[in-house]
Amino acid sequence: MPLDDADKKAIGEMISAALQSDATSTLVAGQVGEALKGLKLDEKVTKAVADAVAAASNSAEEEGDDKDKKKSKADSALERRLAKVQEDLDNERTAREQAEAARKTDALHNAARAELAKAGVPAERIPHAMAYLQVQGLLDFAEGDAPGFKGKDRYGSETVLPMSEGVSAWAKTDDGKAYLPPSGAQGDGQGNGGAGSGRRDASAPRNEDGSLNTGALANRLAAKLPSLV
Repeated sequence: MPLDDADKKAIGEMISAALQSDATSTLVAGQVGEALKGLKLDEKVTKAVADAVAAASNSAEEEGDDKDKKKSKADSALERRLAKVQEDLDNERTAREQAEAARKTDALHNAARAELAKAGVPAERIPHAMAYLQVQGLLDFAEGDAPGFKGKDRYGSETVLPMSEGVSAWAKTDDGKAYLPPSGAQGDGQGNGGAGSGRRDASAPRNEDGSLNTGALANRLAAKLPSLV
């Protein structure tokens, strides 16, 4: 039967209500269906209205899906930004730790060089002595991160001594003496600047520890005396 103005108005209001409804709700769609039956419209008109309501519901559901997708995309972007911030913080912390470790190592090595010089190691031998100490792992940090030297305390237990004490003790060992000038000489270990002698005679007879062999020297002088008379 043909629709009059009242029927058209009622159908329009029902479709409008369906378009404004929650896409996940079937309540409005059901109400529209019941109302259509009450109007006793022909099947073609009823189907057209029902299809319009279904289309409106699907459109609302798709809009809801789009919102979820946008929210998920925003969350992912936020997670990426937070991850980047965390990465930057980690890199900055690592750089600070590396710089602090390098500073401490420089302080340790500088302290060792200074004490080696005080112990009498000639300047040109200090790099070799430093290389030996590092390979042997003798340089370390004492309490409070103060530069130290691995050694033994008075009870014979392994410990980290103050740098000055450790280097001084090491310089008295056979390993340490190898980097020192011969005993009694205060030069550079190459025959220059010997105490009280100006330039040390490299041909003078010496003991294994580098000290002057007075007995051999006396014999040498005695052998030369006849030729001097």
